[in-house]
Amino acid sequence: MAIYRRLEIMKRLFVVFTFILCVSSLFAQETHRDLKMKFGLTYNKYDINFGSFVFKYDSYNLFSVRKFSKHFEMGMFYNLHQRKLLLSEKNFNHGFGFQSNIQLLPFIIKSNKFRFDTYIILKLGLLKLFKDPKLHPYGMFGGGIVFYPFKHIGLLSEYSAEMNTYNAFKKSFSYLSWKSFKFGFLLKF
Repeated sequence: MAIYRRLEIMKRLFVVFTFILCVSSLFAQETHRDLKMKFGLTYNKYDINFGSFVFKYDSYNLFSVRKFSKHFEMGMFYNLHQRKLLLSEKNFNHGFGFQSNIQLLPFIIKSNKFRFDTYIILKLGLLKLFKDPKLHPYGMFGGGIVFYPFKHIGLLSEYSAEMNTYNAFKKSFSYLSWKSFKFGFLLKF
């Protein structure tokens, strides 16, 4: 059973890296200097309450965005939500879709040498729940800040409200939301 889980994790990692390669190759012919790619990886923990039940999740988030202007970025994301169950059993939910960022600091500060980015995030996509063959609508709205201690490497934190229209606990469509605070790093090329 443990070998099967490792194979599944390896398959998922392969899909994620293929996703990154495809997104980055879409823009390989660009020569404009101001258009930059960003790749990020974040981690967070959050709880979802269902009455007297509390489900604890670990979430790993991978994204890639391309800067189209000094105010707007757009790309794709992949989320892996790991829920801890009784007897150390775990299950996984997967989310993927499109992400857009609106940069706020270029409206205020005109310098290109500033080491911070602040932005508003909007994610729209689909969520695949554990043992459920269907894909469910998923969305996220929030904000983030990045500090660049080095030219191409940044430390980021994001706060977001995430929502799903499918409530797996009730097995029906209803509004389900949770808030999360993420930490991670960003590579900028």
